[in-house]
Amino acid sequence: MENGNNRTARSRGALMMYIFGIFMLVFYLGMAYMFLFSRVLAERMSPTVRYVMGGVFLLYGVYRLYRQVKATDRDNE
Repeated sequence: MENGNNRTARSRGALMMYIFGIFMLVFYLGMAYMFLFSRVLAERMSPTVRYVMGGVFLLYGVYRLYRQVKATDRDNE
């Protein structure tokens, strides 16, 4: 009986981590979009800083996407 409860708790935790990972992925890619293509920060930052920060957010978002897909593949095996 206790083994079933542990499995349920782990699956809930895994689901929460999956949802959190998707949320963070959307956040980082959204920040990249905001820095690279939006005019919201154009008046407050130089273009060089905006493009560098946008690139960093974009690269980290792609890295998070890779890690999310890799973790999902590992869980499905």
